Amino acid sequence: MNISAKLAVAGLMMVASTGAALAERMRVVNNTGVTLYRLYFSEVNDNNWGPDRLGQNVVQSGGAATIDIPGGRNCNWDFLVEYANGVQDQFVVNVCQTGTINLN
Repeated sequence: MNISAKLAVAGLMMVASTGAALAERMRVVNNTGVTLYRLYFSEVNDNNWGPDRLGQNVVQSGGAATIDIPGGRNCNWDFLVEYANGVQDQFVVNVCQTGTINLN
């Protein structure tokens, strides 16, 4: 086995031993027809939403934003979004299984 193959096998073994890795970056796509005004997220068991992850930015309908998810203890994260018309939506995302959140 050449060195490249050995390194590849070692890398696969390391990934297999650590289990599913959390997505570090998530793409949020806004297909709602309304501007996304605020976005909050936290681990499922955390009662604190933390800051608005869009900051001073908004995501127009048809647009997208990239957000960073910090490493956590589990894959499921609560999300809360607020649109320019005041409507809010709350949902859970398994960040270990997807890298994109489509808002429809």
